Amino acid sequence: MMIQCPECGNVIEDAIANCPSCGCLLAGDDEPTRIDKLPSFESGAKVADRYEIISEVGKGGFGRVFRAQDLEAKRSVALKVLNPAIMSEEGVHARFLGELKIAKRVAHPNVIRPFDVLELAGSCVIVMEFVEGQSLKQMIRNEGQFDIQKAKTIISQVCLGLDAAHQVGVVHRDIKPQNILITKNLGVKIVDFGLARHLGGRSISHTGMILGTPDYMSPEQVSGKTVDARSDIYSLGVVMYEMFTGKLPFTGETSVALIMAHLRKPPESPKRLRPELPPWISYMILKAMAKKPSKRFRKSTEILEHMERSIEQTEGVPDEESPTPVPVKTQRPPIIKAPESRRPIWADRKWRLLSAALFCFILLLAVVAFIAIRTHFESSGMVRHIISVAKQYEEQLDYYGAYQTYISGINEVPGSVSLYVRAAIAYIQHFSRQHPSVLIFFLLGALIVLSALLFLIQRKLKR
Repeated sequence: MMIQCPECGNVIEDAIANCPSCGCLLAGDDEPTRIDKLPSFESGAKVADRYEIISEVGKGGFGRVFRAQDLEAKRSVALKVLNPAIMSEEGVHARFLGELKIAKRVAHPNVIRPFDVLELAGSCVIVMEFVEGQSLKQMIRNEGQFDIQKAKTIISQVCLGLDAAHQVGVVHRDIKPQNILITKNLGVKIVDFGLARHLGGRSISHTGMILGTPDYMSPEQVSGKTVDARSDIYSLGVVMYEMFTGKLPFTGETSVALIMAHLRKPPESPKRLRPELPPWISYMILKAMAKKPSKRFRKSTEILEHMERSIEQTEGVPDEESPTPVPVKTQRPPIIKAPESRRPIWADRKWRLLSAALFCFILLLAVVAFIAIRTHFESSGMVRHIISVAKQYEEQLDYYGAYQTYISGINEVPGSVSLYVRAAIAYIQHFSRQHPSVLIFFLLGALIVLSALLFLIQRKLKR
């Protein structure tokens, strides 16, 4: 199997431990190096008699990250010390080491590969390339909305890194701006391959800790289904949404609210938040974030191809309107009066009234069909649950309780025609029980007005 050196890009054999061109360490041993004595991880301390700690550079739910010097390879490395509370769970340690072996197969300049794994009491230390720069999340916080060229430079490299992983059957499962490192010259490094399956995939509280939020997780991932490369594409779509708009597509006070939004709520169009965005960017983001995996891009390289093709089509097109052409003087043709003719049939008042009535009838049918279709497609899920709860109130003749239930449901599922109609009916039933005489007078008045309208239409037609 041929792989590409993450440092110089040289194509080499997978079995070689070091790149012959630059000496880059391509892969450590399959078996982790065991450390009997727990290191202090203070500045100047040595880990496994090879890595000298320089400083701590970050920490989070996974654990802590240190910058260290590889005394043998003479290079800076990053040591990620995993949280012992996570690794102590039954079966996680062995599965994690197996997943990490698979992650070592991903060799690409835009992916940080694990060089080695150090096994110590109750935890693991991952040795990987150290990158000078900042995370994409920090750039978004500092810069807000990205310009198109800078975003394209970053997204293109993320697509290439993901494609290299997907080609060898590795799914990241935790693509987010925090896991995308940006160098000073806008180089991209994707980190934490192999960690997401057993750690990052459980973002809700586990063993008393919060490991993250489902801000970037695909619908199939938050629902516990099997994921593939298209799950990473969905997460990349959320990242692109945040890069171009400066905001996340979904927010919520709880993790459950975010999960429900990813499962059911369509994202607001990026073009509404940033009107100057070209339509092809909005299309690219929304296609990547499609709820159904079959509706998304199949491969990350398709996103790259879409960007290249769209930019080529828009190159050379001026932003301003074309200059107004100079008018050419022409001789005005003589005005010829048309001969008088018989009035058209549509000029007759009778036919105008009939056409207006036909138009109203067709419009009414369209409205009824729209309501019926919406009611049919909304007859499952949350709407069906709300209707079943409201019907319990209706069976007890508590129509006001049913009305309140429908109103609460409208707040949860805005735009549901079915809930609006049922809420109106429930309120009319409640009002008729409270004020029956008023309802009778209202119906009589409506009947009188309708009769008068029909009488006037009949007289007009007789003329």
